[in-house]
Amino acid sequence: MCRSRAEDRIYEYIFCLLVVSIPVIGQAMIANQGIGAEKIHMGMWICILLGTFLFVGDILMASRGEREEKILRWILLLGCIMRIGYTFYNGVFSRVHDVWYYDDYTQNSKASYLMWLIERGKLPDTYEGQLYHQPFSYFFTAGVCKILQLMTYDRNIYFIGSIGGKLGSCMASCMTLLFSLKLCKELKMKAENKILAMWFVAFLPGMYLAAGRIGEDAFSCLFAVMEIYTALKWQHDSSFWNTVYAAITFGLGLQTNLSCILPMGLLVIFVLEKMVKDHERIKKYIGQTAIFAGIAAPLGLWFYIRNAIRFGIPFTYINEQEVGNILWTGEHSLWERFAPINWRNLISSPYANTYEDYNLSTYFLKSEIFGEFSFEMGKVIPYTLLIINLLMTIFLIAFMFRWITKREKEHDEWALMGMFAFYLLFICYSYYKEPFGCSMDARYFLIVPILKVVLLGKLSESLNLALAAGKGYAALMKAAMLLFGTASIVMFCTIS
Repeated sequence: MCRSRAEDRIYEYIFCLLVVSIPVIGQAMIANQGIGAEKIHMGMWICILLGTFLFVGDILMASRGEREEKILRWILLLGCIMRIGYTFYNGVFSRVHDVWYYDDYTQNSKASYLMWLIERGKLPDTYEGQLYHQPFSYFFTAGVCKILQLMTYDRNIYFIGSIGGKLGSCMASCMTLLFSLKLCKELKMKAENKILAMWFVAFLPGMYLAAGRIGEDAFSCLFAVMEIYTALKWQHDSSFWNTVYAAITFGLGLQTNLSCILPMGLLVIFVLEKMVKDHERIKKYIGQTAIFAGIAAPLGLWFYIRNAIRFGIPFTYINEQEVGNILWTGEHSLWERFAPINWRNLISSPYANTYEDYNLSTYFLKSEIFGEFSFEMGKVIPYTLLIINLLMTIFLIAFMFRWITKREKEHDEWALMGMFAFYLLFICYSYYKEPFGCSMDARYFLIVPILKVVLLGKLSESLNLALAAGKGYAALMKAAMLLFGTASIVMFCTIS
């Protein structure tokens, strides 16, 4: 029996409430020492184990019509458990980027940025170090820290910032799950592929690693997913409210990270396409474009304009690194840096090495799973995760090539492929302009693995694979995703 639109909306509201409340209350309890952290830690493992048993039992008992929605609900829940659990127990300065110290404003770190907002109630007076970043993720996180401060006995602002600084990212990563599902539904993906895509997003280690650290990475991924979703939603139904929805999303996305402007290209193409194909209603689309610009431009551009006026820096400013420093890869040839895969490097270690690696494809493939970090847990689990990610990438390349050669005309598939290719080209351009090890990290573009798995599912449906090939591919993907989820949970239990 299908659920109504109202029931869907109620479920989404409940999910959002849980995402917001659980990590804040949990961290407040830890801060108050109302219950010991070790007891909560044990409780998380019990939740995962109990959740797995309930998941299997609930699915087996569900009717055929309800099974899809039940599986998707459980995937969302298990994905959130891993993100929230990792946020609770990941150390304040463990697996972070450019955080440094919470009590020293002169460091100009991401922690300093947060402290400016919490303690002084204003944006930083300089753009040096990490203080040039767009502010939305820091505004949101500072608000969470203020709420946490009211809920705890310890009013030490540095303590609040250190434990609360991760919560905004945790919430953003959990909400990415919800909007990834909404994207799959907007694309009208079949139940099986929708489940496989959400399974991958829920258990991708790179996602819960981003959930447990301060910064804009998790927010950038969330808004990139939301922007692609709202662009497709507007293309399917160009109503007034969908225009407003897209404008707010793009505005806040641009206020989060400059990379969030990339899906704007997709939306521009959709608008031009509407104007050409439905020229009798061109005034409507011009009006909607004006509404979009009137909302998105002030939301998205005010910070860039502020910095240009106050500091004289361009909209595209980033913190430049010194040529020849320890992260420099410019001494390697373009072929070495941009060749498809460095197999020797891939086999030698499953982890990316910021100081030694230089091949973009290999580095990105590794950092999609593990970021720039390495873990002491043997080689079976990390190579299992890496090989499955590589397998999916190979299948996607094959499907894209087949799709292009067949010259199919389905609209959504071309839109996704174009967006995926645009991101890859931009990543290559960024690394060409900034040849440093950290420039290759997938944390800046966590949308790419999401697009990869969604596009893989959508193309596998549209290509109408031969019966034997289709069954073989489906069986292989189910086994691979089951193994991927199991390996990810083992990794989670090992590193937490």
